[in-house]
Amino acid sequence: MMAGQKQLTISHKSCVQDHPHRTRKQGALYKKSYAGFYSVRQEQFLTDRDRNEQGEFGPEWGEVMEIEEENWYFKLSDHAEWLRSTVENDDLKIIPDFP
Repeated sequence: MMAGQKQLTISHKSCVQDHPHRTRKQGALYKKSYAGFYSVRQEQFLTDRDRNEQGEFGPEWGEVMEIEEENWYFKLSDHAEWLRSTVENDDLKIIPDFP
């Protein structure tokens, strides 16, 4: 690794570590409890859409546990109008890159 790359890596690391603290101080993050059904195999929360016709979670989900946990959330709604207009005005292009 070259000297410039090392400095960039250190700067990037400190920026990434500091960002959640700054964002929280600005009021853009909040902590909230979330409860639901969690698939251990898929490592994701499930919804009623994931249930089969009998109202159960199928074997493809593996072990499903009902859990509650506290998480940090980003207040995206505070930025919804800006984001919507930016995308609609083509100021921000979101183009998938398929191999």
